[in-house]
Amino acid sequence: MPTFTAAFDEPGWDESAHARAVARRLGTEHAEVRIRPRAIEAAAGLVATGVLLADSSALALAALASEVRGSVDAALSGDGGDESFGGYVRHAALWRSERMPAAVRHGLARLGRWMPPRPGRKSRWNDARRFASALDLPPLARYLAWRSLWTEGELASLLATDVAAEALAADPLARWRDLAKGLADRPWIDRAMAIDLLDYLPDDGIVKVDVAATARGLAVRSPMLDPRVVDLARRMPWEVKWRRRLGRLPEGKRVLRAAFGDRLPPAVAQRGKAGFGVPVSRWLAGPYADWMRGVLLDGGARTAGLLRREAVESLLSAHVARRADHGERLWTLLCLELWMQAVGV
Repeated sequence: MPTFTAAFDEPGWDESAHARAVARRLGTEHAEVRIRPRAIEAAAGLVATGVLLADSSALALAALASEVRGSVDAALSGDGGDESFGGYVRHAALWRSERMPAAVRHGLARLGRWMPPRPGRKSRWNDARRFASALDLPPLARYLAWRSLWTEGELASLLATDVAAEALAADPLARWRDLAKGLADRPWIDRAMAIDLLDYLPDDGIVKVDVAATARGLAVRSPMLDPRVVDLARRMPWEVKWRRRLGRLPEGKRVLRAAFGDRLPPAVAQRGKAGFGVPVSRWLAGPYADWMRGVLLDGGARTAGLLRREAVESLLSAHVARRADHGERLWTLLCLELWMQAVGV
Protein backbone atom coordinates (compact mmCIF):
# COMPACT_ATOMS: atom_id res chain seq x y z
CA MET A 1 0.00 0.00 0.00
CA PRO A 2 1.45 3.42 -0.92
CA THR A 3 1.42 6.38 1.47
CA PHE A 4 2.34 9.99 0.79
CA THR A 5 3.17 13.04 2.84
CA ALA A 6 4.14 16.67 2.30
CA ALA A 7 7.58 17.77 3.50
CA PHE A 8 8.86 21.30 4.14
CA ASP A 9 12.29 22.84 4.48
CA GLU A 10 11.07 25.20 7.19
CA PRO A 11 11.54 23.98 10.80
CA GLY A 12 8.31 23.77 12.75
CA TRP A 13 6.24 22.91 9.68
CA ASP A 14 7.78 19.64 8.57
CA GLU A 15 6.24 16.42 9.91
CA SER A 16 7.85 14.10 7.37
CA ALA A 17 9.98 12.32 9.98
CA HIS A 18 6.84 11.30 11.87
CA ALA A 19 5.18 10.19 8.63
CA ARG A 20 8.23 8.04 7.81
CA ALA A 21 8.04 6.42 11.23
CA VAL A 22 4.38 5.54 10.66
CA ALA A 23 5.15 4.18 7.20
CA ARG A 24 7.91 1.96 8.58
CA ARG A 25 5.59 0.68 11.30
CA LEU A 26 2.85 -0.13 8.78
CA GLY A 27 5.19 -1.39 6.06
CA THR A 28 3.89 0.94 3.34
CA GLU A 29 5.58 2.14 0.17
CA HIS A 30 6.19 5.69 1.29
CA ALA A 31 6.90 8.82 -0.74
CA GLU A 32 7.52 12.42 0.30
CA VAL A 33 6.66 15.47 -1.76
CA ARG A 34 8.76 18.47 -0.79
CA ILE A 35 6.77 21.70 -0.84
CA ARG A 36 8.89 24.76 -1.60
CA PRO A 37 8.04 28.47 -1.87
CA ARG A 38 7.32 28.24 -5.59
CA ALA A 39 4.15 26.36 -4.64
CA ILE A 40 2.68 29.80 -4.02
CA GLU A 41 2.53 30.28 -7.78
CA ALA A 42 -0.39 27.84 -7.88
CA ALA A 43 -2.60 30.39 -6.14
CA ALA A 44 -3.93 31.95 -9.33
CA GLY A 45 -4.81 28.53 -10.71
CA LEU A 46 -6.70 27.54 -7.57
CA VAL A 47 -9.01 30.55 -7.61
CA ALA A 48 -9.34 30.38 -11.41
CA THR A 49 -11.80 27.53 -10.81
CA GLY A 50 -14.23 30.21 -9.68
CA VAL A 51 -14.14 29.19 -6.01
CA LEU A 52 -13.03 31.84 -3.55
CA LEU A 53 -10.70 29.85 -1.29
CA ALA A 54 -8.15 31.44 1.03
CA ASP A 55 -6.93 28.35 2.91
CA SER A 56 -3.17 28.40 2.32
CA SER A 57 -2.87 24.65 2.94
CA ALA A 58 -4.53 24.21 -0.46
CA LEU A 59 -1.13 25.07 -1.95
CA ALA A 60 0.48 22.03 -0.35
CA LEU A 61 -2.50 19.84 -1.13
CA ALA A 62 -2.39 20.83 -4.80
CA ALA A 63 1.33 20.05 -5.06
CA LEU A 64 0.86 16.78 -3.18
CA ALA A 65 -2.11 15.77 -5.34
CA SER A 66 -0.18 16.38 -8.55
CA GLU A 67 2.52 13.97 -7.44
CA VAL A 68 0.19 11.38 -5.92
CA ARG A 69 -1.95 11.26 -9.07
CA GLY A 70 1.03 9.81 -10.91
CA SER A 71 0.87 6.72 -8.69
CA VAL A 72 -2.76 6.22 -7.69
CA ASP A 73 -6.22 7.29 -8.81
CA ALA A 74 -7.72 7.63 -5.32
CA ALA A 75 -6.42 8.41 -1.84
CA LEU A 76 -7.73 8.37 1.73
CA SER A 77 -7.63 11.42 3.97
CA GLY A 78 -8.42 12.07 7.62
CA ASP A 79 -10.86 14.94 7.02
CA GLY A 80 -13.60 14.96 9.64
CA GLY A 81 -11.67 13.36 12.47
CA ASP A 82 -11.00 16.63 14.28
CA GLU A 83 -14.54 17.90 13.90
CA SER A 84 -16.16 14.71 15.23
CA PHE A 85 -13.65 13.66 17.87
CA GLY A 86 -12.35 16.98 19.22
CA GLY A 87 -8.99 17.36 17.57
CA TYR A 88 -8.64 21.14 17.48
CA VAL A 89 -6.97 23.07 20.27
CA ARG A 90 -9.81 25.58 20.11
CA HIS A 91 -12.20 22.83 21.23
CA ALA A 92 -10.13 22.20 24.34
CA ALA A 93 -9.76 25.96 24.89
CA LEU A 94 -13.53 26.40 24.87
CA TRP A 95 -13.95 23.57 27.38
CA ARG A 96 -11.33 25.08 29.68
CA SER A 97 -12.68 28.63 29.40
CA GLU A 98 -16.19 27.50 30.35
CA ARG A 99 -14.80 26.17 33.63
CA MET A 100 -13.11 29.43 34.59
CA PRO A 101 -14.77 31.79 37.07
CA ALA A 102 -16.12 34.90 35.34
CA ALA A 103 -13.76 37.17 37.27
CA VAL A 104 -10.76 35.16 36.09
CA ARG A 105 -11.93 35.24 32.47
CA HIS A 106 -12.43 39.01 32.56
CA GLY A 107 -9.01 39.56 34.15
CA LEU A 108 -7.26 37.37 31.61
CA ALA A 109 -9.09 39.11 28.76
CA ARG A 110 -7.70 42.48 29.89
CA LEU A 111 -4.24 40.92 30.08
CA GLY A 112 -4.59 39.39 26.62
CA ARG A 113 -5.55 42.70 25.04
CA TRP A 114 -2.52 44.29 26.69
CA MET A 115 -0.08 41.69 25.30
CA PRO A 116 1.58 42.95 22.10
CA PRO A 117 1.70 40.53 19.16
CA ARG A 118 5.00 38.90 18.25
CA PRO A 119 6.30 37.81 14.83
CA GLY A 120 5.76 34.18 13.91
CA ARG A 121 2.42 32.43 13.49
CA LYS A 122 3.45 29.36 15.48
CA SER A 123 4.10 31.28 18.67
CA ARG A 124 2.94 30.25 22.13
CA TRP A 125 2.87 33.92 23.09
CA ASN A 126 0.49 34.75 20.25
CA ASP A 127 -1.62 31.68 21.02
CA ALA A 128 -1.94 32.77 24.65
CA ARG A 129 -2.74 36.34 23.59
CA ARG A 130 -5.43 35.15 21.19
CA PHE A 131 -6.93 32.79 23.77
CA ALA A 132 -7.00 35.32 26.59
CA SER A 133 -8.27 38.31 24.61
CA ALA A 134 -11.64 36.71 23.89
CA LEU A 135 -12.32 35.22 27.31
CA ASP A 136 -14.82 37.88 28.39
CA LEU A 137 -17.04 37.24 25.36
CA PRO A 138 -20.05 34.87 25.40
CA PRO A 139 -19.13 31.31 24.34
CA LEU A 140 -20.24 31.53 20.71
CA ALA A 141 -18.64 34.94 20.16
CA ARG A 142 -15.52 33.67 21.92
CA TYR A 143 -15.30 30.75 19.51
CA LEU A 144 -15.78 33.07 16.54
CA ALA A 145 -12.94 35.28 17.79
CA TRP A 146 -10.62 32.28 17.94
CA ARG A 147 -11.55 31.29 14.39
CA SER A 148 -11.38 34.80 12.88
CA LEU A 149 -8.47 36.61 11.26
CA TRP A 150 -9.79 40.09 12.06
CA THR A 151 -11.78 41.69 14.84
CA GLU A 152 -14.76 43.87 13.94
CA GLY A 153 -12.69 46.98 14.69
CA GLU A 154 -9.83 45.82 12.49
CA LEU A 155 -12.24 45.14 9.62
CA ALA A 156 -13.67 48.63 10.00
CA SER A 157 -10.16 50.02 9.57
CA LEU A 158 -9.33 47.74 6.63
CA LEU A 159 -12.48 48.10 4.53
CA ALA A 160 -13.58 51.18 2.62
CA THR A 161 -16.22 53.12 4.55
CA ASP A 162 -19.24 52.10 2.48
CA VAL A 163 -18.08 48.47 2.27
CA ALA A 164 -17.51 48.31 6.02
CA ALA A 165 -20.96 49.72 6.76
CA GLU A 166 -22.61 46.99 4.70
CA ALA A 167 -20.34 44.11 5.73
CA LEU A 168 -20.44 44.82 9.45
CA ALA A 169 -24.22 45.27 9.52
CA ALA A 170 -24.67 41.51 9.18
CA ASP A 171 -24.73 39.29 12.26
CA PRO A 172 -21.72 36.95 11.92
CA LEU A 173 -23.18 34.54 14.46
CA ALA A 174 -26.62 34.11 12.90
CA ARG A 175 -25.68 31.01 10.89
CA TRP A 176 -23.89 29.42 13.85
CA ARG A 177 -26.90 29.94 16.11
CA ASP A 178 -29.03 28.21 13.53
CA LEU A 179 -26.60 25.28 13.24
CA ALA A 180 -26.50 24.88 17.02
CA LYS A 181 -30.28 24.73 17.37
CA GLY A 182 -31.38 21.60 19.15
CA LEU A 183 -28.07 21.32 21.02
CA ALA A 184 -28.91 23.61 23.93
CA ASP A 185 -28.64 20.68 26.35
CA ARG A 186 -25.12 19.81 25.14
CA PRO A 187 -21.87 21.34 26.44
CA TRP A 188 -20.49 24.24 24.39
CA ILE A 189 -17.63 22.05 23.26
CA ASP A 190 -20.12 19.71 21.54
CA ARG A 191 -21.88 22.65 19.94
CA ALA A 192 -18.55 23.99 18.65
CA MET A 193 -17.69 20.64 17.06
CA ALA A 194 -21.12 20.51 15.43
CA ILE A 195 -20.58 23.98 14.01
CA ASP A 196 -17.20 22.95 12.60
CA LEU A 197 -18.72 19.83 11.08
CA LEU A 198 -21.58 21.73 9.44
CA ASP A 199 -19.82 24.99 8.62
CA TYR A 200 -16.02 24.73 8.48
CA LEU A 201 -15.83 21.38 6.70
CA PRO A 202 -18.29 22.06 3.84
CA ASP A 203 -17.15 25.67 3.41
CA ASP A 204 -13.40 25.09 3.67
CA GLY A 205 -12.03 21.59 4.25
CA ILE A 206 -14.05 19.73 1.63
CA VAL A 207 -13.95 22.64 -0.84
CA LYS A 208 -10.17 22.70 -0.51
CA VAL A 209 -9.98 19.03 -1.47
CA ASP A 210 -12.29 19.57 -4.44
CA VAL A 211 -10.30 22.52 -5.75
CA ALA A 212 -6.78 21.29 -5.04
CA ALA A 213 -7.02 17.51 -5.47
CA THR A 214 -10.10 16.53 -7.44
CA ALA A 215 -9.31 19.17 -10.07
CA ARG A 216 -6.02 17.33 -10.65
CA GLY A 217 -7.75 14.03 -11.23
CA LEU A 218 -7.18 12.62 -7.75
CA ALA A 219 -10.26 11.23 -6.00
CA VAL A 220 -10.08 11.69 -2.22
CA ARG A 221 -12.17 9.64 0.16
CA SER A 222 -12.64 10.49 3.85
CA PRO A 223 -13.65 7.51 6.03
CA MET A 224 -14.17 9.81 9.01
CA LEU A 225 -17.01 11.48 7.11
CA ASP A 226 -18.96 8.25 6.69
CA PRO A 227 -22.41 9.09 8.14
CA ARG A 228 -22.20 6.10 10.46
CA VAL A 229 -18.92 7.35 11.94
CA VAL A 230 -20.23 10.91 12.30
CA ASP A 231 -23.42 9.69 13.97
CA LEU A 232 -21.50 7.42 16.34
CA ALA A 233 -19.21 10.29 17.35
CA ARG A 234 -22.19 12.60 17.85
CA ARG A 235 -23.71 10.17 20.35
CA MET A 236 -20.50 9.60 22.31
CA PRO A 237 -20.30 11.25 25.74
CA TRP A 238 -17.68 13.94 26.25
CA GLU A 239 -15.45 11.74 28.40
CA VAL A 240 -14.97 9.21 25.59
CA LYS A 241 -13.53 11.85 23.26
CA TRP A 242 -11.39 13.76 25.73
CA ARG A 243 -8.78 12.97 28.35
CA ARG A 244 -8.36 15.44 31.17
CA ARG A 245 -4.81 16.52 32.02
CA LEU A 246 -3.89 18.26 35.25
CA GLY A 247 -2.81 21.84 34.60
CA ARG A 248 -3.11 21.49 30.83
CA LEU A 249 -5.77 21.61 28.16
CA PRO A 250 -7.61 18.30 27.73
CA GLU A 251 -6.39 16.00 24.98
CA GLY A 252 -8.84 15.22 22.19
CA LYS A 253 -9.36 12.12 20.03
CA ARG A 254 -9.13 9.91 23.10
CA VAL A 255 -11.22 7.13 21.56
CA LEU A 256 -9.14 7.17 18.36
CA ARG A 257 -5.91 6.95 20.32
CA ALA A 258 -7.33 4.01 22.27
CA ALA A 259 -8.51 2.25 19.11
CA PHE A 260 -5.46 2.75 16.89
CA GLY A 261 -2.63 3.88 19.16
CA ASP A 262 -0.98 0.45 19.31
CA ARG A 263 -0.62 0.45 15.51
CA LEU A 264 1.48 3.61 15.57
CA PRO A 265 4.93 4.43 16.94
CA PRO A 266 4.44 5.56 20.56
CA ALA A 267 5.95 8.99 19.86
CA VAL A 268 3.39 9.58 17.10
CA ALA A 269 0.41 8.20 19.02
CA GLN A 270 1.19 10.55 21.91
CA ARG A 271 1.75 13.69 19.82
CA GLY A 272 -0.60 16.61 19.87
CA LYS A 273 -2.19 18.04 16.75
CA ALA A 274 0.10 20.05 14.48
CA GLY A 275 -2.27 20.78 11.60
CA PHE A 276 -1.62 20.66 7.86
CA GLY A 277 -0.21 24.16 7.59
CA VAL A 278 1.97 25.90 5.04
CA PRO A 279 4.68 28.47 5.92
CA VAL A 280 3.05 31.04 3.66
CA SER A 281 3.89 33.81 6.14
CA ARG A 282 7.61 33.20 5.68
CA TRP A 283 7.28 33.01 1.92
CA LEU A 284 5.37 36.29 1.75
CA ALA A 285 7.94 38.02 3.95
CA GLY A 286 10.82 36.58 1.89
CA PRO A 287 11.00 35.42 -1.72
CA TYR A 288 7.45 36.46 -2.62
CA ALA A 289 7.28 39.81 -0.85
CA ASP A 290 7.66 41.79 -4.09
CA TRP A 291 5.09 39.62 -5.85
CA MET A 292 2.66 40.28 -2.99
CA ARG A 293 3.18 44.03 -3.24
CA GLY A 294 2.70 43.93 -6.99
CA VAL A 295 -0.61 42.09 -6.70
CA LEU A 296 -2.15 44.06 -3.83
CA LEU A 297 -0.83 47.57 -4.56
CA ASP A 298 -1.11 47.59 -8.34
CA GLY A 299 -2.97 50.62 -9.63
CA GLY A 300 -5.50 48.38 -11.35
CA ALA A 301 -6.11 46.07 -8.39
CA ARG A 302 -9.73 44.90 -8.28
CA THR A 303 -9.79 45.18 -4.49
CA ALA A 304 -8.84 48.86 -4.56
CA GLY A 305 -12.47 49.88 -4.16
CA LEU A 306 -13.00 47.51 -1.25
CA LEU A 307 -9.90 48.10 0.88
CA ARG A 308 -8.19 51.16 2.31
CA ARG A 309 -4.82 51.34 0.58
CA GLU A 310 -3.08 52.75 3.66
CA ALA A 311 -4.34 49.81 5.72
CA VAL A 312 -3.03 47.28 3.19
CA GLU A 313 0.32 49.10 3.03
CA SER A 314 0.54 49.01 6.82
CA LEU A 315 -0.08 45.25 6.89
CA LEU A 316 2.51 44.70 4.16
CA SER A 317 5.25 46.80 5.71
CA ALA A 318 4.80 45.33 9.20
CA HIS A 319 4.81 41.79 7.85
CA VAL A 320 7.84 42.13 5.57
CA ALA A 321 9.78 43.90 8.33
CA ARG A 322 8.72 41.04 10.67
CA ARG A 323 7.28 43.45 13.21
CA ALA A 324 4.13 41.33 13.15
CA ASP A 325 2.84 38.22 11.41
CA HIS A 326 0.04 39.10 9.01
CA GLY A 327 0.73 36.19 6.66
CA GLU A 328 -2.71 34.58 6.77
CA ARG A 329 -4.44 37.95 6.54
CA LEU A 330 -2.39 38.98 3.53
CA TRP A 331 -2.92 35.59 1.93
CA THR A 332 -6.67 36.11 2.26
CA LEU A 333 -6.42 39.50 0.54
CA LEU A 334 -4.23 38.03 -2.19
CA CYS A 335 -6.74 35.26 -2.88
CA LEU A 336 -9.56 37.80 -3.00
CA GLU A 337 -7.69 39.92 -5.53
CA LEU A 338 -6.69 36.93 -7.69
CA TRP A 339 -10.25 35.58 -7.55
CA MET A 340 -11.73 38.90 -8.61
CA GLN A 341 -9.33 39.00 -11.54
CA ALA A 342 -10.15 35.40 -12.49
CA VAL A 343 -13.94 35.81 -12.47
CA GLY A 344 -13.92 39.33 -13.88
CA VAL A 345 -15.50 41.10 -10.92
